[in-house]
Amino acid sequence: MAKNLILIGFYNSNNLGDKLLAKEIIKIYKNIGNIICIDFTTGNVVKSENIEAKINFEQESDHLRVYRNTKVFRYLSLAKFLLLKQNKFKKKIEELDITSNDIVVFSSGNMIMDLNPVWPKLISTYIKCLKNSNIYFTYVGVGPVDLVINKIYLKSSLKNVKKFTVRDRKSLNELNKLGIKNVVNCLDPILKSEITSKDNATSQRIGIAILGQICFKSKNEYSNYILSITKIIKKLIIEGQEVVLFSTDASDYNEIYKLIKLNNIPEKLIKVIKNQNDIESLYNTLSFLVGGRMHSMILAQQKIIPYLGFKWQNKISELFKNVENQKIFDLDNELDIDNIYTTIIRSMNNEIIQKEMISLNQNNNLKVDEGSLISDIKRDNHV
Repeated sequence: MAKNLILIGFYNSNNLGDKLLAKEIIKIYKNIGNIICIDFTTGNVVKSENIEAKINFEQESDHLRVYRNTKVFRYLSLAKFLLLKQNKFKKKIEELDITSNDIVVFSSGNMIMDLNPVWPKLISTYIKCLKNSNIYFTYVGVGPVDLVINKIYLKSSLKNVKKFTVRDRKSLNELNKLGIKNVVNCLDPILKSEITSKDNATSQRIGIAILGQICFKSKNEYSNYILSITKIIKKLIIEGQEVVLFSTDASDYNEIYKLIKLNNIPEKLIKVIKNQNDIESLYNTLSFLVGGRMHSMILAQQKIIPYLGFKWQNKISELFKNVENQKIFDLDNELDIDNIYTTIIRSMNNEIIQKEMISLNQNNNLKVDEGSLISDIKRDNHV
């Protein structure tokens, strides 16, 4: 029998979606064994009972985020880590004293990617240090992986993983490109929904989840997005609709405040989301969501709030393949605001769309459960 279940995830993230996902995953695996939570990016042990679904607005922004889409900068950032921090990180993981009896599950978040160029090396270091353990990846997103050295790290290390479940078909294809075949496609656990009916009495607002520049691969995409989202906000205000601006990631609020200042939009429209209670309270008042980071839209799907999104990353496109009656817009060119406005108004508190969302969620719940690999983990480890 396994001594411990080691859950490696984004416990210290400043993204509320990551925090909600981390809490959900702890709940999923609570009956497997004694849970030890390790924060993926730092290697620090975190007590599961102390993990809170809140984000910190006092943390200084990471300069890597600003320049992360430049390959030269990413290579330099990786080189800096290898020279200055790699040995310290490796020693920290070795000191965790994880034994061959322990089960290791990497779970939550878009973990296998190199927009943060250090992450593939972190994965490689973990797996080398945990080579005698049973290792699984569940509910993860994969890609993009652009740097050649990171593809080498991942190909070498991930072949030692027993099984993967990924949240979308694009992630499955990305692992296949790396030579990894033991992969099962599943759905994000936050998509699991027990809602069977929807009360629209208190749902009158349109939520607009603003994306920061960090989310975009090019300045052109970001410019098209911010110009379009500003026009959408102004159109909704002119038409007398009640609007609230927010984000599930602390870093995006700089963009929100800049947007309202440049366009004379009232600051009172901003809702600062700091924790799970804030997001629950806000979503209870929404009749439609203009997304947003992925988990802002996944929460809308779970809570039966019609929404639309923008194609700013592959994982967003893949999400929309798993949902129906929700629209995604390309950012290659300036968007048709009248079309978007019509979509919003026709979808608000639309009972037909809501019933179809409920039916879809009920069909998808089983696929969410399959992504946990609990039956495989129990069988492999005689739990």
